[in-house]
Amino acid sequence: MTEEHTGGAPCQRRDCPGTYEDVGAGELYCDTCGLAPVVSPDGMVATPQYEATPPCSR
Repeated sequence: MTEEHTGGAPCQRRDCPGTYEDVGAGELYCDTCGLAPVVSPDGMVATPQYEATPPCSR
């Protein structure tokens, strides 16, 4: 059985089908995994970089 979400922005956690919901006072949390979104200082929800960049070889 698949649960369908009809909320806000999609969760930033890889493979999580949840969406961010306002739980009061402007606080956002994923309705599936509970993750809080990465938010910039000006309040924009960002997408984190998931893949590490290999170190530069010189």
